[in-house]
Amino acid sequence: DADGHYLHMTHPEIVAQNIRHFVEVHTHV
Repeated sequence: DADGHYLHMTHPEIVAQNIRHFVEVHTHV
């Protein structure tokens, strides 16, 4: 269900990947 999918997507490794991607996109390193 939607809640389960949301919880899955907040898995620490996925969060770390999202943060890394966000930083790369917004800092243009």
